[in-house]
Amino acid sequence: MSVIARYHDVSGAFDRDTLRLLHQKYAPVIVAVLGEVFSEDDQRVVAEDDLHDHVDFLLEQIGDAVPGTELPQQRGRALAYSWVEGAARGWLRYKDGSTPSGPTTYEITNEALDALRYVRETGRHAMVSESRVKDLITKVQDTALMISEDRERRIGILSTQIEKLTEERDRLLSGGDLEFAGTGEVIEVLDQILSEVNNLPSDIRKVGELFADMREQLRQEFRDDDRSTGEVLDLYRQRMDALLNNDDRGRAFVGAVELLQKTGMMRAFATDMDIVLAHEAAQGLKPEERRRLKRTSRELSREVQQVMVSHRHIVQTIYSYLSAPDRIQATELRTLLRELDRRLSERKAVAKVRSRVPIAFVPATIELDRLRTNLADPADFAAPPAARPHLAIPMSAEEQRELLRMGGPDVDKMRGILITRLKASPRATVAEVFNALPREDRRLVDLFALFEASADTMALRRSHTVGLTDRYLTVHPLGIEERVFEAPRLTYTDEDRSVLIANMERAQQ
Repeated sequence: MSVIARYHDVSGAFDRDTLRLLHQKYAPVIVAVLGEVFSEDDQRVVAEDDLHDHVDFLLEQIGDAVPGTELPQQRGRALAYSWVEGAARGWLRYKDGSTPSGPTTYEITNEALDALRYVRETGRHAMVSESRVKDLITKVQDTALMISEDRERRIGILSTQIEKLTEERDRLLSGGDLEFAGTGEVIEVLDQILSEVNNLPSDIRKVGELFADMREQLRQEFRDDDRSTGEVLDLYRQRMDALLNNDDRGRAFVGAVELLQKTGMMRAFATDMDIVLAHEAAQGLKPEERRRLKRTSRELSREVQQVMVSHRHIVQTIYSYLSAPDRIQATELRTLLRELDRRLSERKAVAKVRSRVPIAFVPATIELDRLRTNLADPADFAAPPAARPHLAIPMSAEEQRELLRMGGPDVDKMRGILITRLKASPRATVAEVFNALPREDRRLVDLFALFEASADTMALRRSHTVGLTDRYLTVHPLGIEERVFEAPRLTYTDEDRSVLIANMERAQQ
């Protein structure tokens, strides 16, 4: 590569928004301040007044703690405005949906997030180790296996892998000792996982930004009178196909969507992540890093949903344009007037001062065949066909359990569990009963079932009088997260237990 070509590559890299932001005069101060303001992983929007006050407070702290540090002269609203549209623009943007009197919130840009992440990742020290070299060799070998056209070589590599795995399985079956990864190796793997987890949401958000840019371009082309609607839609289809099929970011996004839709794989991923975080090597992670790893699947799902919202905005733009007849008529009228103006200009260019154009007082009659206007079809008013009898669809036991896991509450089951527990421990509360259940029975809908089963007793009314609350530990149906809810404490008397038993017997009849 010549020095000229290398210079162009480097110049293009420095023209990118992320490096441009880090190259600004007050970049260290801005990165430190915004990193503190937007410290939470899912916090991208801050109220206007809160940001102004917080930024001023942080700048004062830096000035007091590090004397001689060159700080921006502006403060409050003026400084925030410079980060949006001023000389240091690109760090923040006004959040959509602001009030007419002015923007009420600021949103950190994806480029600013990349800059913060770049600075954070630069501080992480990556060492050359056996695990990293082994990972590199494995990736090269897997890639060679996927692209190799030598059938015998591919079969040989697969046979070697099968022999190694079979040998390890047989050793464990015969009672061999379990071999665990060292703490240092786990720390290095955690470093790689954190790097991937930090980059994935940003990459997905970039696809959403491409959709937003595509929407604005589509709206501009719809307003352009030089192109027909069909041409605009055809160009949109070509761009969308190119993004999802030819662009690396688009293909990665499609792959991420397909993986997130595999509930079994994501449930296994959450379980594996819990095992990794329980290792002693993970105890050295910062609290925000642990939260980021714990919420990986939820964060990816949220980012994918945001991208899908951007795509739906494109569809809504197309629908609103095609379903608005006034716009179509206005476009046709502008086209007609432009054509008349063109012809008039041509006539004026060759006409003399006294030239006249004969115009008929009444337009000529147009002969047209009769157009049928009654297009009613009797089939449109016919009654719908009779519903076909339901055919039982055979389901395996695993499929039935999966369906029940995602279904609604089973009030009778929860009532029976409550009665059994109250017989053994009459003073037990609903929280004690619910929190002692297996994970698969501690869904949020199961908690609702316990409260519904108690509706005919005096427990709910008594809880309002007492005013005490308990913590209820619920589990997501897929087992990927736990949530804690605080609700009234329910206790039961002998009369309440009799009502529960009577309702149970009535339901079994």
